[in-house]
Amino acid sequence: NTFIGDNTARVAGGGLFVRWGSFKMIGGNVSNNYVIDTRADDANGELGGGGGFFWQIPSAAFFNTSIVNNTAQRGSGLYLADDGGIALDNVLIEKNGLTMNGTVSKAGGGVRVKCSINKQCNLTILSSMLRFNVVSASTRSNYGGGGLHLSRNAYVVVRESQFIRNVAPQGRASQIRSEANGETPKISLINVNFVNVGNVPPFTGSCGGDYCGTQTCASNPCTVFPFTGRCTNRSQNLGVFCDYDE
Repeated sequence: NTFIGDNTARVAGGGLFVRWGSFKMIGGNVSNNYVIDTRADDANGELGGGGGFFWQIPSAAFFNTSIVNNTAQRGSGLYLADDGGIALDNVLIEKNGLTMNGTVSKAGGGVRVKCSINKQCNLTILSSMLRFNVVSASTRSNYGGGGLHLSRNAYVVVRESQFIRNVAPQGRASQIRSEANGETPKISLINVNFVNVGNVPPFTGSCGGDYCGTQTCASNPCTVFPFTGRCTNRSQNLGVFCDYDE
């Protein structure tokens, strides 16, 4: 098993920074990596990304991996940028975003996905858990997403996974925040369990004051065996239930 830990970066990719390459990690642990960046946001608001990983293009896959206790301003566990794609299968993303040496988590305590303008980036989460991840900053309206923060043409599919007690300040989405920024983020939540904290809204977004992009049964999401049975829409932006089909 591979261990990527106890590393520090100045701008992005505390544990690993990859551009123009493919990557696969099976098993292993990514922990205690930091992007130590206390500067104020730049014009694009994107300083300090990817405490555990910062990924651009083209693709990465993680299987049976733990991503724990990493910190950055954005995407404390994992940051996906540009038009890349990442698949997470049976991955634990836990306790990322805790303040470290003055670096405060602002967006995506667990995972941050932000595509380049007019490009699509893709995140697939299968049989995974995002829990106890933290966003602490609240001074800007686009901060938040204790578990997951997505922006622009981010296409996210989450299946048979759990979001457990992720944390963000009041009004900043403890679980998932989505930002349109003039484009169209989409997220499919299929058989996903949520355990929320207190009265902090679990979902927020910039689409008319509502959460952006939640897919419903109309998008035909029940296509992955064995959950190919009847589709049921869930209320409160929780996605859908797909029944088990023997």
